[in-house]
Amino acid sequence: MDYFEKEYEFLPWISLSEEEKEKQRLWQKELMKNYPVTFGEGSVISHEAHLYSVKGSFGRRTLIGSHALLRSLDITCGDNCSFNSYCVVHGKVTLGNNVRIAPGAKIFGENHGFSDINAPICTQPNTRRGIVIEDDVWVGANAVITDGVRIGAHSIIGAGSVVTGDVEEYSVMGGSPARVIKNRLAQIKNTDEFQKMIADFAKKARDSYQDILSFHFKDGAFQNTPSDKERRRAVCDAVEIAALFDSLPRQMKKEELIGAIRGFQEDRHEYECVMSASYALEILGEKPLEFNYVKNLDIWNFTDSFKWKTDAWDAGHHTDILATAYYMNKKHYGGRMPRELFDYLQLNQDCDGLWGGGDMHLRVNGYYRLTRGTYDQFKLKPNYIKEAVDTLLKYAKDKGVPDNACDALDIIHPLYFAKGFTDYRVSEGEAWCVRMLPVFIEKFTNEGFAFKFGTEPGLKGTEMWLSIIYLMCDYLGLAHLLGYEPKGVHRVKDVM
Repeated sequence: MDYFEKEYEFLPWISLSEEEKEKQRLWQKELMKNYPVTFGEGSVISHEAHLYSVKGSFGRRTLIGSHALLRSLDITCGDNCSFNSYCVVHGKVTLGNNVRIAPGAKIFGENHGFSDINAPICTQPNTRRGIVIEDDVWVGANAVITDGVRIGAHSIIGAGSVVTGDVEEYSVMGGSPARVIKNRLAQIKNTDEFQKMIADFAKKARDSYQDILSFHFKDGAFQNTPSDKERRRAVCDAVEIAALFDSLPRQMKKEELIGAIRGFQEDRHEYECVMSASYALEILGEKPLEFNYVKNLDIWNFTDSFKWKTDAWDAGHHTDILATAYYMNKKHYGGRMPRELFDYLQLNQDCDGLWGGGDMHLRVNGYYRLTRGTYDQFKLKPNYIKEAVDTLLKYAKDKGVPDNACDALDIIHPLYFAKGFTDYRVSEGEAWCVRMLPVFIEKFTNEGFAFKFGTEPGLKGTEMWLSIIYLMCDYLGLAHLLGYEPKGVHRVKDVM
């Protein structure tokens, strides 16, 4: 075989003559005779590739270049995959469709055992967890992927990277050990189509918010939903919704709104009294009530009485209320900073960045509530912020699409808060926003948002989802497309 006849051995993607196709058919038949392996239609396997002790299946249009080494291999390979010259693939490996393995890349789905320190490593049995590379992945030249790793779909493993841990889909990885350089999905935020979706939603919300408030105004008062006639928080939510658009509800005069809210605000530890009422009154240009119940409070013992071990959400909820009472007193009445509260929190924070017990859903919800009222409101940086981001992104992935406002807020608010201190994994947070924004926006109706998808729209859900969408857009640097921002409980800038 002369020089030019070997061209397709190194370039297996070029067109083959009928003679070359017949040689391929016979060569693949010989390989399948010697090993329990199959090749899909249209595959081209270089005669100079090295396939030894291989079993499994290769999909259609598999391309294996000259001097690629596939050995001791248990493989399941999808369609349109290529193994370029001088790559090494070993162990247990699963590839999706359209995976490209560049020259010199090394994929080791097996490892030496070394648990017995009294025996030479070479005498100990190998371990084999396997490697999974999902659809549409490019493994760059001289990259190394170690056993036990899963590479998410649509990712790029940069040249020379050493991947020792799982890779989220759409990631661009680089370095040793490899880290996320950026997330490809986040780039969608720059497209005209994506930005038009946000702008169109903003116009629809601005054009309809007063009609939504009217729909939930019955018998001279606001109520959350037709079936939930709770009115204390409802009137505050109505004020917050109108304030998003630099307005007030037209259904009641300003003095009536102030009177209604002052009528139920009390000096006690309750969400509506401390939080809903205080923020709504500030929007209306009024001071909230002074909370005397916290003045001589034993903060440490009071905080320690919360259900930290069993219900981190409940503990975070009460911490939020407590911190807000101190915050409002400090802001409007010269009250003191609750330093004992921050001492307590610092000493009891877990190494994953969160607080308390219960399942992860309760802990993430508790983290949002706790940090919102304390560190965020008092403009302080908590410890373990990168660890918290890791925990939140894993939770977001495991959670999938949130179906209620709390579950969405639990993710975006802490990520938004963390971004004020670090750009750590921001591109992955942006990717979550890009993925979820169209889902959330689609749920908007002429009666507002439902707190939980599939239920009736209400003022609570409308205020929360409008604020969530703002936080997500601002996280992406696109809040200007909305033309509104929260000014109540979920605000990011202080008022008054």
